[in-house]
Amino acid sequence: MNIWQKTKKYLQWLCTPTAKKQAYLDNIIFQARQVPETAMLLDMAKENGIAVRFDSKMIFSSTAGVFTTYPENNVREITINPSVAQEDWKAQTVLSHELRHMYQAMTRGETPQTNDYTTYTPLTCLLIDRIKEADAAAYSAFHVERFLAVGNALCEVVQEKRTLQLSLDDLSALQKAVREKLEKMQSAEEIIGIMSREFFDTLDILGNYDRKTMRRAHAFNTSAAAPERSHKLIAQSAAEIARSIRADVYLNLADETAFKESILKGVKPEVQEAISLIDAFTAANDDQPEQKKTLRQKARDLVYRHR
Repeated sequence: MNIWQKTKKYLQWLCTPTAKKQAYLDNIIFQARQVPETAMLLDMAKENGIAVRFDSKMIFSSTAGVFTTYPENNVREITINPSVAQEDWKAQTVLSHELRHMYQAMTRGETPQTNDYTTYTPLTCLLIDRIKEADAAAYSAFHVERFLAVGNALCEVVQEKRTLQLSLDDLSALQKAVREKLEKMQSAEEIIGIMSREFFDTLDILGNYDRKTMRRAHAFNTSAAAPERSHKLIAQSAAEIARSIRADVYLNLADETAFKESILKGVKPEVQEAISLIDAFTAANDDQPEQKKTLRQKARDLVYRHR
């Protein structure tokens, strides 16, 4: 959409009654709950006070959804671009993607105060960002496949209604039967295959995310405004990161060295070089001021040239 179309969409959304907006959101969440694994993520969000809402300001951006943390008031939330409110498949993809990011944060023990860029080395941050994004894309692909399977399972259950002695009004019994059939329709191997294909395919198209990581690594380490730091940054391997978000299913396809290489394979040379320079700067000793000065300047030049 161009700016005029976005403005029209924004004004239309502002004029939409609150009850209708809530109905859109309720429908998206209801549909997502038909996938058992995503229902568990929605329960996790509810238990931890993580709201799901529309954000009208996102209409003017290219972002469809985001899992956001606000350290100043200890709040976390998932916001969805209203542009996808009436697009069922897009809305399901967005919500499941952001729920997976929430899950990653929870399993890694992150809080609203957590900042990877002041905790981990720049290379580790690049690995974290790429693994998280590819894993979220893989989960949303799985969710959509699972959602289709739910529909097929429901049709079969309804056809078998007399055999199963179910009343269509007995929603809980109907859902239970659907989930039992769903487990028979999709094996664990098929699910792993869906997620693994999407995970590794997504790694090839993360160029914009990589540049964002590069800019953040620069901002927190080699920019003029970078904070002073007395502690050493932590390095984590790609395998450790995958395990920390319980995404080690992807490790079954390669040994740990090959896994790291596959994670970094799609990174542009200039981004890899900038991250390496920032990494070297953070590792250099303070008693080598000239070396640190040279590394900082090279990193700055490269970041500004390719930002």
